Amino acid sequence: MATERPKTGYQVATSDWQIFTNNGRFDNKLPPSQRLIRAKSAGYKVFVLPIPKPVKPKHTKPITEKAQPQVDNVENCVLVWLHQSMDGKSKVSQESKTQLQQIVNSVKIFADPTECQRFMSSVRDEKIFVILSGAVEENFVSNIHEEKQLESIYVYNPNKVKEESWYSQYPEIRGIYTTLVSLCEQLGKDVKYIDSTLLSFEIMEKSLSKNLSKQSQQEVMFMYDQLFRDIVLKVPDENMEDMYEFCEEKYRKNEDAQTFIKQLRKTYTANEAIWCYTQDQFLYRMLNKALRTHQYDTLYLLRVFIRHLHEQIAKIQATESIAGKKLYRGLPMDNEDFEQLKKNKGGLLSTSMFLSTSVDREVALGFAKPPPGNNKKVGVLMEITVEKNTGVPVANIAANSQFKNEKEWLFSMGSVFRINSLEHLSNEGIWVVSLTLTDEHDQRLTALKEHFKKSMENSNNCLNFAKLMYQLAAWKKSEYFYLMALQMETSPQLRSVLYNNLAMVKGELQQYGIALHYYNESLTLEDRVSSKATTYNNIATLYRKQKKMDKAIEYFQKAIEICDTEETKDEELVAILHTNISSILNDQGKHDEALQKCHEALAIQTRIFPEIHPSIACTYSSLANTMSHKKLYTKAVEYAEKAFNIDQQSLPPEHPQTLLHKNNLEIYKQQLEQHQQSDK
Repeated sequence: MATERPKTGYQVATSDWQIFTNNGRFDNKLPPSQRLIRAKSAGYKVFVLPIPKPVKPKHTKPITEKAQPQVDNVENCVLVWLHQSMDGKSKVSQESKTQLQQIVNSVKIFADPTECQRFMSSVRDEKIFVILSGAVEENFVSNIHEEKQLESIYVYNPNKVKEESWYSQYPEIRGIYTTLVSLCEQLGKDVKYIDSTLLSFEIMEKSLSKNLSKQSQQEVMFMYDQLFRDIVLKVPDENMEDMYEFCEEKYRKNEDAQTFIKQLRKTYTANEAIWCYTQDQFLYRMLNKALRTHQYDTLYLLRVFIRHLHEQIAKIQATESIAGKKLYRGLPMDNEDFEQLKKNKGGLLSTSMFLSTSVDREVALGFAKPPPGNNKKVGVLMEITVEKNTGVPVANIAANSQFKNEKEWLFSMGSVFRINSLEHLSNEGIWVVSLTLTDEHDQRLTALKEHFKKSMENSNNCLNFAKLMYQLAAWKKSEYFYLMALQMETSPQLRSVLYNNLAMVKGELQQYGIALHYYNESLTLEDRVSSKATTYNNIATLYRKQKKMDKAIEYFQKAIEICDTEETKDEELVAILHTNISSILNDQGKHDEALQKCHEALAIQTRIFPEIHPSIACTYSSLANTMSHKKLYTKAVEYAEKAFNIDQQSLPPEHPQTLLHKNNLEIYKQQLEQHQQSDK
């Protein structure tokens, strides 16, 4: 029985500003025969084909697209109101909904219990508060009470109907309320408690041997968080108008929020970032929710405020000594997360958020214990020792805070701590976790981050964000930022880069006609032949995805000819071309030549890239494909494992490249098993 043939990935090349400084020129006067001789002497496989005609995209009319943000709930909580009535219709008034939106910005109204439960099961990043009114059924409560994100249930009984005896069986039911005012009062307290205690930590295991996949994914995402931080802090930008407009739209039903935004518009300065952050308002909730859940659309809009906040913390830190300081943070931790923490004494704990702490142990202790009856959480008091300055600023912000009595110290985003010990204090019903601030991290990931950062230091911050989103395989977000960059960019050469990169995104979204249109726009704007090689490679890749092999070969050859005539070669592009051509050669049955191309690509990449760069994984995958064609299945599995391991250590979870390479690895293993069985 034949096994599935592995799919080969083709690499597209991102145009960068650095390409424009390349002085190499393509000599159009050189006869075609001499061009072929020169290409052969350089070791390239030459395909005798006509010079490609200009690209003729299906879309001939100008394509006008606008950037649209994709942000739904910007806060930590969502309120669900299920009103069950005899006629199956919701009778919740708009006035009541608006009243609730002063506490929880996202309010969802349901009349159907099944739809309500389906929605609750889909929530991943927010805590859920539920109001039940009308004909409250125990069956529904029984179905939802173990939902992981469920926080509390409130029974709204304005008609003072007799209470059901089963209410007491569910600790999630906070109470029965006969007025919306009393319900809102309790809801407000509970939401404020969640906002003040909800934190996101990644625990990096001490041993790599137990769960390499989970370990790597956590560290990789933390690396991308740091890359985001570096992008935001690097580029000076003082335009906060898009942040104000975004906040006004999101909180259009919240009167207090609208008043706060108007105040910011009138009086905000960079020196007031900490004061604004500590206000009992939406800003700190929105910011940390976006950091916790990697909502880069929102983070881009908050970029100026984020930089101001970070810089003000660093400025205060520079004026006082922090060595030997002990700080405290109390929080109720999910049982599952706490068990992982207990198993990893000596490991690292990191957070992408801004972290509020106090020098007053009693203040922190007040936030540590979970609500009465909540058996899903464990009370934790973090005792943090700060022995030295690290790359993450931490400072005493009491003088700048709205809540001076809390004696607050604030860590900027991206803190890493060493887990020293855990001690259970039975008399207080909490666990004390001893941590030390550290700057330890994986050196290979640091090298990879620095490599990526070099291509994300453009003055156009939208371009930097677009590249980051592309690296994360967040295609729609990448498209959003590229379109924004196009709207503000006037330089023909940089617009050429943006069209090329936007076309890459469209290719990933399988919008091939539009992608070809954008590649054509890039070629029209770019007058440097050296930069056109990148676009020709990408057009070839696009044709390869569409199984148009003759066109793919035609444009790969065009890119090769340009690279060969350049005095200063773009080695990254040359390596990509070697890898892509190897797949063409395998399709043609020329496996030994394909193998040579793969090794040539690998020789370049291992010299110019960090050791866990995703492009090296692509080349290992091509080597595996070649070995499979040569029926050397043991070698195919070996190279496929190398590709998959690099993916796990450099790409976010569920990245398409990782999934492709994982699937191919399984196919090679099947081929090897079948080959071994046939030899018996």
